[in-house]
Amino acid sequence: MIRIAACIAVPFLYAISFAALAWQNAPTPYGDPLRFGPYVKDLRQLIMAGAKRNRWQVVNEQPGRIALRIESDGLQVDVDAVYDSTTLRLVSDGPKASSRCATSSGCEITTQSRFWLVKLRRSIALEIHALAIADAGGKIEGEFIGPDLERFRTAISSNDPKAINSATAKIASGEIYERYFLDIAANRIWQLRTTNDPALADAAAKLARAIAEADGPRYRNLIASVAATATRADLRSSAASTLALVELDDEVEQFAPP
Repeated sequence: MIRIAACIAVPFLYAISFAALAWQNAPTPYGDPLRFGPYVKDLRQLIMAGAKRNRWQVVNEQPGRIALRIESDGLQVDVDAVYDSTTLRLVSDGPKASSRCATSSGCEITTQSRFWLVKLRRSIALEIHALAIADAGGKIEGEFIGPDLERFRTAISSNDPKAINSATAKIASGEIYERYFLDIAANRIWQLRTTNDPALADAAAKLARAIAEADGPRYRNLIASVAATATRADLRSSAASTLALVELDDEVEQFAPP
């Protein structure tokens, strides 16, 4: 048993070592500093919001520095959110083997770890961006400036798969991230679960994946219902695959279709 465990653990630890070395020698897109103005009154709150949205846990906190950790599928990544009154930077040494060790390749470790960090940075950046918009006289709290709101709603409500896919791309890129808009998208998925049109079913599947990546736990029950009740088998299958990627969080309020 000991020899078998060693055979499994040693290659994984080597993979971790190679991933860490590659990490040190590669560019860090998540590490570019975020700069902001006096419209940000409480950066700590924005960091905490971005961390919670992406399931990072706070492990330590000091003035001007918040230590965060994410752990999944045998990987553990620690990052320090270092900030002052004008700048935020994410600093990480790369991936480590977690207590729940799983076999993986160094390439997969590096890619997944960077994805977590880039997504965290993007979430915080979007929070800062919303405050910048508000400071310039725009609206936040669930509304876009000018005609963008109606364009999004029109695209999502359309029976044109290309229009729905265009709205989906905005969610996937992080351009749209507020819960109000994600709920509009979720409601459209619920409507499309009964479609017999293969192109619309495919658009609904892509939209489900996008909102799952943006705020998965909130839409878990919705996606599970689509996986169980959708008219088309391909939409049921795609929803089931998406559901497998969504973590269960009993503390998150679930979306309920109107």
